[in-house]
Amino acid sequence: MINWIHVKAAMDIASVMVTFTKADATLRIMECTLAEYLLPETTQPISENSEVCVVYDLVAEAWRSFRYDRVINVEIL
Repeated sequence: MINWIHVKAAMDIASVMVTFTKADATLRIMECTLAEYLLPETTQPISENSEVCVVYDLVAEAWRSFRYDRVINVEIL
């Protein structure tokens, strides 16, 4: 079981690699973060859905989200 408190704390200071299943059933691996020094000047989108995590994708250089229940693996980098 993934400890999301630990993962979010890690994302606040560094990046993590999240592997999850997208809505179209394809597998996605995303390097993402919530660390302020890695974020763009834009405002972070806010999700009103507690089942979704909004993060900054470091490769795509854009805000993305994933559903917690579709996460397969998280690797703290």
